[in-house]
Amino acid sequence: TFMAVHRCVLAARSNVFSAVMSGHISRLDPDTQKELLTPPKDDKCVITIGRTDPETMKRVIIFLYTAKCDLNERNAYNLLDAACRYDIRSLKAYTTQFLINHINTNNVLKIHMTSEDFMGLGHILKAIVQRFQKTV
Repeated sequence: TFMAVHRCVLAARSNVFSAVMSGHISRLDPDTQKELLTPPKDDKCVITIGRTDPETMKRVIIFLYTAKCDLNERNAYNLLDAACRYDIRSLKAYTTQFLINHINTNNVLKIHMTSEDFMGLGHILKAIVQRFQKTV
């Protein structure tokens, strides 16, 4: 799936895409370099996204332009993964706040496991403890 996106939008909202477009891809971890390193085509920067499904990437791009996206319990985890992978801090904050606001007995284990999978999400664990201390 091909998606045309303005360079300035990608670079302004994602440290990873900024590094790719500014020629500083060597600053990224080797796995990210391997995934995103693509030669320019016809004076255009073409970035191949292999580890994020097209529907999630479409939502990421919408978020990059609008600071909003259609977020629900089914897609929040994929969006959080993309936010962490491409270092999109505003999307990471948006999705983590959504998860915190939607913690319940049916999803608490999955949210807990997700917060352990991604570094820097200790505030989700704190929210889980606070939410369920009230019910005990």
